[in-house]
Amino acid sequence: PVDGYDGPAPSDARLIAIDLMILSIPVRFVLDTAGYHSVIKSSVAKSLNSARKVGVAEWAKSEGLDGIDHWNLGRCWLNRGAVDCGDLEMAATSRELPIPSGISGMLSIDFLKLYDWDFDFKNNS
Repeated sequence: PVDGYDGPAPSDARLIAIDLMILSIPVRFVLDTAGYHSVIKSSVAKSLNSARKVGVAEWAKSEGLDGIDHWNLGRCWLNRGAVDCGDLEMAATSRELPIPSGISGMLSIDFLKLYDWDFDFKNNS
């Protein structure tokens, strides 16, 4: 696993972790429903063989934020490879993110609006 975390999702009930397979590498993200833009740690993006920098994140540039690049992470899957998400693009930063240790980034509204989601909080699915 990327970023050193191979256990179950943290037990904090307010945290929803989503595991993506990027090619064959598991990458854990935290779901951030308050944010508009998904972000991954630059170090994680650089470690993925399929990932490539495609420019500067335009939203960050327009907000005057430096050091936030736009990356194509390559082909991604949810649900242990059962759901093909296609090529995933998001911002990458070397800035500290407000996420727990072992989490590689945050998936936000821009990611969520790509799919029709059905969350079952009672059954943790």
